[in-house]
Amino acid sequence: MAIILADDLTGAAEVAAVAFCRGWVAYVHHGPMVIPRRIDGETDSIHVINTDTRLLKPSAAEACLMTLERQLGGSPILFKKIDSLFRGQVLPEIRPFLAHGRYQKALLVPQNPSMGRTIQAGIYRVAGRPLDETEFSRDPAFPASSGSPLDLVERSGTDSVGLLEARDILPRKGIFIGEADTMEAMAYWAGQVDGDTLAVGGSDFLEALLDRQPDRIAEPSSMPHGKAVPPIRFYVSGSTTEFTHQVFSTMAGEGIQVDGLPADRLLNSPSTEQLKTVGRLSNHLAKGESVALRILPPRISGHKQSAAILNHFTQAATAIIRAHPPLHVYVEGGATAASLLGTLGWTTLSVAKVWGKGAVTLEVGKGGSESYFVSMKPSSFPWPPGFGPSSKPFALHS
Repeated sequence: MAIILADDLTGAAEVAAVAFCRGWVAYVHHGPMVIPRRIDGETDSIHVINTDTRLLKPSAAEACLMTLERQLGGSPILFKKIDSLFRGQVLPEIRPFLAHGRYQKALLVPQNPSMGRTIQAGIYRVAGRPLDETEFSRDPAFPASSGSPLDLVERSGTDSVGLLEARDILPRKGIFIGEADTMEAMAYWAGQVDGDTLAVGGSDFLEALLDRQPDRIAEPSSMPHGKAVPPIRFYVSGSTTEFTHQVFSTMAGEGIQVDGLPADRLLNSPSTEQLKTVGRLSNHLAKGESVALRILPPRISGHKQSAAILNHFTQAATAIIRAHPPLHVYVEGGATAASLLGTLGWTTLSVAKVWGKGAVTLEVGKGGSESYFVSMKPSSFPWPPGFGPSSKPFALHS
């Protein structure tokens, strides 16, 4: 049994998918410090724990990981998943594993060259453009105000962090970011990881690590990979980005019943508008139609207000899901997915199918006709063919 830690739910599903496509039985655990136990008869299993700490304050995230570090005892950590763009509490989540001597050093390689996300010559680029010149400079929680990876990671702490060029030797102690703009460079950094190193990064780095393991289970599978799953009937998105607006406009053009709840109307619950929206979408589902629910602008700033909006939004989505069991649901965005699964009480899910980079279908239950399926992907990742409502992939242009 191998353990991976992730700071949000879509990231947890993303790395579970990487393991699944290499022959592992992969589970995602979501909930208050769910510690996986070995399942009888399963030797080739990877358990990804979603700590759901990305949006916490640095001190709260560090305290959470400190508790988890103690609960894990001597269990080795295969990988620490962070956001590919350094969003979240990166340093506070690494600190507990270095402070207690479990590891002497941490190697951060979060970029995904397979998606055009690279670090070279001290600059993080997305599709060739410096990160702070892309739409990620307008991220509501972690706006990229610099293209320097050192600036990005140091938003979450004052720890000393070194930047290594590709082919540099990893020092014996400390926290380091590895530059890479190709998968070959990712493989090099994977080769630098030893028993004293906490490997930290994105899915490309995990792929490189798993592909180097001497007891690897299988060659990477082509996409899509997994068992047959029913079509998605209910799309849920808590994102208010322009990209999400374009996707939902496409859905409406393809006959999916799209409805939305304005963010400012979700500050209080339940409202007449929310109840009417739930009723309308439930009626369409009862007729065998596919439906979509999203949060509409305006964006509301402030942690308490954002939390209230998300809570009331997921309550509305939960009411629809519970009225139509079993159902295949798509959820956009890690915070929305975590809130929805928490409200539904779904704590352990298994990977059922992988459609493409980060696009995963998870199964809730023991299989058969009564299982729920939940599909998700990071909101900044494109929709692969066959995964979404359109026969054509949606792509993000930053």
